[in-house]
Amino acid sequence: MNLNQKLFYFVHFICWVLVFMPAVILIPKDQHDPYHILLNLALPINMCIVFYINYLWIVPKLALKKRYRLFFFVNTVLVIFFALLTHHAWLQLHPTGTSGTLLKTLTFFVARKMLLLTVPIVLATLIQQSLHWYQIEEKQKESEMQRKELELKNLQSQFNPHFLLNTLNNIYALISFDQKKAQKAVISLSELMRQMLYGNEQTDINLQDEIQFIDNYINLMRLRLPQTVEIDVRYDIPEPCRIRIAPLIFISLVENAFKHGVSLSEPCFISIHLSADDHQICFESSNSNFPKSKKDSSGHGIGLDQVQRRLDILYPENYKWEKGILKDNNTYISKITIYDTKLCHH
Repeated sequence: MNLNQKLFYFVHFICWVLVFMPAVILIPKDQHDPYHILLNLALPINMCIVFYINYLWIVPKLALKKRYRLFFFVNTVLVIFFALLTHHAWLQLHPTGTSGTLLKTLTFFVARKMLLLTVPIVLATLIQQSLHWYQIEEKQKESEMQRKELELKNLQSQFNPHFLLNTLNNIYALISFDQKKAQKAVISLSELMRQMLYGNEQTDINLQDEIQFIDNYINLMRLRLPQTVEIDVRYDIPEPCRIRIAPLIFISLVENAFKHGVSLSEPCFISIHLSADDHQICFESSNSNFPKSKKDSSGHGIGLDQVQRRLDILYPENYKWEKGILKDNNTYISKITIYDTKLCHH
């Protein structure tokens, strides 16, 4: 029995204690024998029986399945029966009040008992209906969580070939003019793929592992870049770092910076800055703006679209993404700020 079930039964117990207590207190001193006690407690006992008959059977089988006519008919018969039973117990306690006025007392007292006996029916219906709505809501939440988990796995499976394609294109370009660098790049790529393989199996990783992956990717990109490209990489995180983050959430921004921020003929730069504290994680990339032509559309926009969707799923309403070209039309900035979430702290 879990804590919620124990609490549920405890609440039931307290409620019935409160119902029975007035009847127990008002029992006359000359009627403390078991028979008279039972007669005095007839009304609360019958209310308890009516409640649980409805709670355990009538409401789940009839009301929740929208069989309303049968629900009202069964409860009408139930209320009349227990009202007469309760009145019979009252007559046993007050035999002097039955002569000459039987019809009046029967009509008045039975009607009052019927009214009182409808209270547990209403309560049982409201409780079961609330529980039913809660269960439906929980199932919807569970279904939505499963859908999002499947979507995340699908996004991650799409990310791997997209990332691999772009990296292989870079290695292919190296082969034509520097085979040693190309060999080194293959080794670096194998390390990246190893990190991706294990990182994608986890919901969240330490921020230092994410930084290590970004560093490995940048070092791989450096192999094919001329020295005229200025690269500035800075990390500002606490030591030791216990901050958690979704794996590979920023790498597409780094890819995008190298893809659109490098020119072999003009001065250019790439700047990567990642900072974090107990309240937020901030990743900012800026680069020279050299948009690719329409012909170069390999993987165009796929990585960034995946980042957007993953942020929506993992950090709903807990992130801000600012991106765009500055007024001078020569610098592109992308900045993601992730606010305190469950993934930020282990």
